[in-house]
Amino acid sequence: MTSTGQENQIISTEFTQVTSGISITKRTKITTSRLQNSFKDLVDKIKAPVYAIEKDGTSAETCVIRFHAGPPYQDIAFRIVNKEWEYSHKKGYRCTFERGILNLHFNFKRHRYRR
Repeated sequence: MTSTGQENQIISTEFTQVTSGISITKRTKITTSRLQNSFKDLVDKIKAPVYAIEKDGTSAETCVIRFHAGPPYQDIAFRIVNKEWEYSHKKGYRCTFERGILNLHFNFKRHRYRR
């Protein structure tokens, strides 16, 4: 883990993992994302980190997901594809905070073509 000089805030980079399932066909399709962030040194260990999805100012195809954990951590942001999520547990959505690790797993909605 690293820290900034003036503010003594920690940037969580030790266990930050981002994986995306990519299926290469004629078009590249991103179907699933898994984000895993480590927040082991939180001051308030009961309060879980939260995430917010924000519009990306540069592109309509992407958005920014920002994780806010509180002191001593800085916010972490990732640029992801701007698609609807499946929030059903049966479809793979999971957001848990256990033992200082925040896990966020989600799948994008599939729009089926019907004639």
